[in-house]
Amino acid sequence: MSKLKEPKVLTDFNNDAVCILPIGFELTDQRWDAIWALHEKLNRFIGHDELLELFPDEPALWEKRIEQPKN
Repeated sequence: MSKLKEPKVLTDFNNDAVCILPIGFELTDQRWDAIWALHEKLNRFIGHDELLELFPDEPALWEKRIEQPKN
């Protein structure tokens, strides 16, 4: 697997959202397993902050700020 070229919504077998991975996220087999292990532990949707805690070195999860134009 490689870096995502578009956002990806992971869903479980019931088609319920597990998490949303951003553009540029590097999805490997190990990361895939870690996401599913966390989902099984929490038994709910995994938010951005939880993904960042799980993968703190993933630049795609780092906060990006868009400057608002000044009028």
